[in-house]
Amino acid sequence: MNGNWVAVRKLEAPTKIKHFLWRALRGCLPTRQRLINKGVTCPYSCCYYENDPENEWHLFISCDKAKEHWQKANLYHHIADKIITVDGFQEFFFFFFDLQQQLPANTITRITIVLWSIWRRRNQKHFSLPG
Repeated sequence: MNGNWVAVRKLEAPTKIKHFLWRALRGCLPTRQRLINKGVTCPYSCCYYENDPENEWHLFISCDKAKEHWQKANLYHHIADKIITVDGFQEFFFFFFDLQQQLPANTITRITIVLWSIWRRRNQKHFSLPG
């Protein structure tokens, strides 16, 4: 798969977050859309907004809950203009490595941690786990 995988490996983030990111970028996260495509019976929609399908793009970018995470982390301004210029979640993430001279490494790490946080919150809601 295309992308700067060396930069992903070199991120200064905990191993569990890099593993999550690797799975997300390889299309291996068990989103509801992916589970249905694999034959698992489950709802197709987002666990927050039932009108939208749960895939990586919706879950991490277009869902209003995801936007709240980006805004609370003061990172939305970094991603807002990228959303309309990329074609899919993987291209969205790797776009930040192409601009590494413009974005500090710690900002890319923070973006990665927000993605993981969104996934974690989704799982807490989906499985009714305590906060």
